[in-house]
Amino acid sequence: RLIINLEQRYGLAGIAARLLAAPSARVISFRSNLMSHDATESADYDPLDEHELKSFVRIFAQSLGVSERASQPRSRTAPATGLPVLALAGSGCPSRRLRSDQWAAFIDRIVPSGNLQIISAPADYALAQAIAQRVGTRAVAARLSWTEIVEQVRVAPRVLTIDGGMVHVASYFGTPVTALFTAGRHLKWSPWSAGSTVIRRSDLSCQPC
Repeated sequence: RLIINLEQRYGLAGIAARLLAAPSARVISFRSNLMSHDATESADYDPLDEHELKSFVRIFAQSLGVSERASQPRSRTAPATGLPVLALAGSGCPSRRLRSDQWAAFIDRIVPSGNLQIISAPADYALAQAIAQRVGTRAVAARLSWTEIVEQVRVAPRVLTIDGGMVHVASYFGTPVTALFTAGRHLKWSPWSAGSTVIRRSDLSCQPC
C-alpha cells in the first residue's frame, strides 16, 4: 500500500515499484528518478549540494505525513577507547589513488604524534604496509576481518580516510572523521558525525566530476 523508491536516478526501481504496488497504493519517488512520472507522488532531490541524509529525511517525512525535522550531527555510540584509524580506500579511482608518502604526510598533519591503526581492504594491504614503514613504529597495519575493522572504527577517537564507504561507517557510529575529498561531492557525502572535518583537493580540473 505504500512504496518508497529511494533510487535517485535510474528507472528500473520505479518499474519494480509499480509492479509491486496494490491498485490503490501510494508510490513515492524522488523527482530526479527517470520513472518519477509513474509514481503517485514525488519528493525533491538535490544531487549536488544537499546531504544525502536530508534527502532521505524529506521523502520519509512526506511518506509518513509528518513535518520534516532538521537532522543533527550524530553523536558517538561508544567511548573513544581505541587508536586513531587510517582507513584506506579509493585506490581504484585515479583521483583518489594516493602514494604512501602522500598518506604519510596526511597522517603527520592530522595525527602528528602517538600510535595509530591502519585498516584496509585486502587489495590495499600492500599500500597499508608501505605507509606503516614510512611512519615508523607508531603505526600498525594488520590483516583484519570486516568485523574487526568495524570495531576499530567504532572505538577510534578519529578516523582518517578518503571519500568512500568508511566515511559512512564512521558516521554511523558517530566517530569523528577527517575526510579527504577529491573528485567526489563533498556536500552530499560528507561525514555526519559531530566533530568531523572535510579536506578537499584543489588540483583537479573538475569538482565534482
